[in-house]
Amino acid sequence: MEVHHHGHVHEKKKWKEYVFQFFMLFLAVFCGFLAEYQLEHKIEKDREKQFIQSLIEDLEQDQEALAEDKKRHEKLDIITDTLIKRLIRPNLNNTSELYYYSAVARRNRFLISNRRTIEQMQNSGGFRLIRNSEVAKQIMKHYNQFDLIRMLEDIELNHQNEYRSLTIKIFDPEIMATMIGKDNSISRPEGNPPLRTYDTNLLTDLAGRLQYMKTTRISLQVYKHDLTKSGTKLISFLKKGYHLENE
Repeated sequence: MEVHHHGHVHEKKKWKEYVFQFFMLFLAVFCGFLAEYQLEHKIEKDREKQFIQSLIEDLEQDQEALAEDKKRHEKLDIITDTLIKRLIRPNLNNTSELYYYSAVARRNRFLISNRRTIEQMQNSGGFRLIRNSEVAKQIMKHYNQFDLIRMLEDIELNHQNEYRSLTIKIFDPEIMATMIGKDNSISRPEGNPPLRTYDTNLLTDLAGRLQYMKTTRISLQVYKHDLTKSGTKLISFLKKGYHLENE
């Protein structure tokens, strides 16, 4: 009986050990889970900050592009105004000026935005890393403005195509070809080169097409001005929100 009694105590001790071992195993797994969760959380937080830093760099490059675009448009507006006046009241003793301004007026470069980061975030699901919904909202609100600018640029491109179809009827293409340098620059032709036609109605039509182009460009500048302000605010908002003011 005593032997049986000692065996019973031994079994009870083993049961406690099993409970203890199960508890320690559970604790180890749980701690491992917490550690993995914290590591994953840190990795995602670091990736979020990297996305924001990269996005700020893109936005700052866009701000520089918008500033250059504004200067270019201001010069182009002056040239366009001058050409419209010359076409309506042409000085046929100075056709060199008409050739030069007509070539420069159609050379408008469209805005090139650095969309590297925003496209990467959209294509790779990076937006899920943005924990603050207001941050994601402000980012998308800013970049959605480009849709309207692209639409107006398409309208201007149509005006440019119509403009080119009229210039072919007025200006000699061989003379126009001599004006283009190897670096794609435009130079004024020498002398007083002849036009293909001196039809005042056709010259006025060209002036009208230029006016349409100018009106579209004015609208573009208004929206680009708004985009510049939006970009400035967004950069400040992101730097403050992610404590990147001094980086």
